[in-house]
Amino acid sequence: MTAEGEHGEFFYNRLKKKKRLLFPWAERHGLDAFRLYDRDLPEVPLTVDIYGDYVMICDYRKDKSPREWLEEMKKKVLAATGVPDARLFIHERHSRAGGQYEKEENPPHEIIVREQGARFLVKLGAYADTGLFSDHRLTRQWVKERAAGKNVLNLYAYTGSFSVYAALGGAASTLSVDLSRPYCRWAERNLELNGVTGEKNKVETSDAFAFLDRARGPFWELIIIDPPTFSTSKKMDYVFDIKKAHLPLIRKSLSLLRDEGMILFSTNARKFKIDPALFNEALIREITEETIPADFRQHRPHRCWVIRKSK
Repeated sequence: MTAEGEHGEFFYNRLKKKKRLLFPWAERHGLDAFRLYDRDLPEVPLTVDIYGDYVMICDYRKDKSPREWLEEMKKKVLAATGVPDARLFIHERHSRAGGQYEKEENPPHEIIVREQGARFLVKLGAYADTGLFSDHRLTRQWVKERAAGKNVLNLYAYTGSFSVYAALGGAASTLSVDLSRPYCRWAERNLELNGVTGEKNKVETSDAFAFLDRARGPFWELIIIDPPTFSTSKKMDYVFDIKKAHLPLIRKSLSLLRDEGMILFSTNARKFKIDPALFNEALIREITEETIPADFRQHRPHRCWVIRKSK
């Protein structure tokens, strides 16, 4: 048996097993978007994500030249999920460096997905990122459960999913800040989808540091900071590196936080360590384990901390 055939059989059996477990689990939790397979087998370094009646495969192989292998794995995904070929998308692993997302040749296919009572616009086939990071599903729920009556600032807001959850949780106000105008428009659409528009839920196109420098406070009771690991942009006069930038970013945010407020800080950066100086200036508690959903336990994609002012 060829490597493609052997790997394909193991992969197919794994997919069938995960489907029996996760499809009913997702339905019970009101999820249209979830991860079916997360590089479970070393021989098959792919991720397989479900978006309603659609599937997206991401290829994490270092050597992507054997296209026959990927075609064989694609057939196994189609067979295991029952999704037609026209509803399956394949992306190669990409880098978010530069602040831009790798664009595919095909125009985007837009669908609306449910998530724990919320609704989000997802775009498939145009960018490697779809507009919704499912690994933060529990983090968003964490925000929703603590947002009632609070003024919430969402920095690096992307498509506004944290703001949607905060608003649905009864936040007094939400402000979503992102440098990308297209993502800000996308965030506005997500807020509209959930009926939480108006003056209480604003979206602002701005660099986060520029916003923090001109903002006046303390005003916010909850500040969400989920920045990229590395980013450059023609709109910025600096290179963003989370290892260097997180200390001034958190310090500036603390100055705008009300005394009893808190910052939710998250990063996908591997081997990330909070600057030791910050432990002398704030109260810091890691909550990563509370925020990793069952379908992302295989490869924990993020870490999270709650940061408060020192008393």
